[in-house]
Amino acid sequence: MVLDNKLELEHIHVDDVGGGDSPVIYTAAKELKVVRNTIMYLGALNTGYATSFFTPSILRDMGWTSLMAQVMSIPIYVVAAIMTLCTAILSQETKRAR
Repeated sequence: MVLDNKLELEHIHVDDVGGGDSPVIYTAAKELKVVRNTIMYLGALNTGYATSFFTPSILRDMGWTSLMAQVMSIPIYVVAAIMTLCTAILSQETKRAR
């Protein structure tokens, strides 16, 4: 029992990465893969938010009523859902899923 507690304390000490000035954060920030994936995520996130917030406004400015602008923005999300499913199936078939 004492040995288990000692090992647990060692794991807690090793897992503790410290505060904001930790070398682990700097190491992660230097990795090209981490930076690239962060930029890709932020790009997709911003595009998604812009689409969901501004599409109804743009359609309303084109002359649709507010209700019809909401309804006319539905096809965008349907196409996006279909493309997401197709991409998932394709990546599964080509063994490129991660």
